[in-house]
Amino acid sequence: GDLDHVDEFGAVDSNKTAFKSVRIQTRALWQCRFALLREEGRKKYLVSSAAAWNYGFAKQDPVGFFTNGDGVSPTLAIEGDTFFMGAYAVAYLLLESAPNLDRPLLSYESHKLDTVRSLGWLDANVSYIISSTLQTPNRALFAAVCFYLNGLRIGNNSWQQQGLRFYDRAIAMRHPAGYFLEKNGYDSSYQGVSMFNMCYLFFASPDLEFRRRIKEDLQIAADWLSTRIAKTGTNIGEISTVGNSRTGPDGELGTGGKIKEVNYTECALALYYSSYILKAPP
Repeated sequence: GDLDHVDEFGAVDSNKTAFKSVRIQTRALWQCRFALLREEGRKKYLVSSAAAWNYGFAKQDPVGFFTNGDGVSPTLAIEGDTFFMGAYAVAYLLLESAPNLDRPLLSYESHKLDTVRSLGWLDANVSYIISSTLQTPNRALFAAVCFYLNGLRIGNNSWQQQGLRFYDRAIAMRHPAGYFLEKNGYDSSYQGVSMFNMCYLFFASPDLEFRRRIKEDLQIAADWLSTRIAKTGTNIGEISTVGNSRTGPDGELGTGGKIKEVNYTECALALYYSSYILKAPP
């Protein structure tokens, strides 16, 4: 992950030029990870990550949705809201897990009411989220993280149950071979992204039965992804894109009109997290 996503105003990446979506702000999660891992520059990472979430919440309408710079309706842009709120919950839980980082939590706790407004609006418009996940199980898992983790943090069981339903939707879109059906095919990069979200749910959940299910599902997902990674030769470590439905040389166009390539940072971290989880006691 890049070290310097956030500018002095809290804008991340392409939002620095002109605000487009709170979804882009989610890359500030890397600053939270660096704050946990590095003593050098820790304060900078904590300050910049807090600024990024503050920048995002400043784009929230009083009703609960986030505005966007693409000129589309809130319900059509709803996916960006779920990505942002899910990432915010992960950031909060990451920093909450480190006893020596208590003070920076004040920046996150200050958005508790904003979180309630956002999740309330998302829950009321859940049909739009469902429609955006019909062929993209990774998005269903982003929604699962959003609802489940924020439900845990706020203490709202209804949102937690909504998160579980999105998790079930994603698992229902798994091929018997072990890969998630992304737009009716397999995709090695989005497989890693899906696993990444499953790991967040495992680490956060106090529900032992849910953790058991995630562990079993992660084993299946990781077994398939491992078959796509070169183990020997000059291209060792390369993740194959042959036959991918969404990423690679013939992949979809992503942000800025660039072809979507393999998300190596998230695939690598997803596999690392999974290896820890799969070795853990039941």
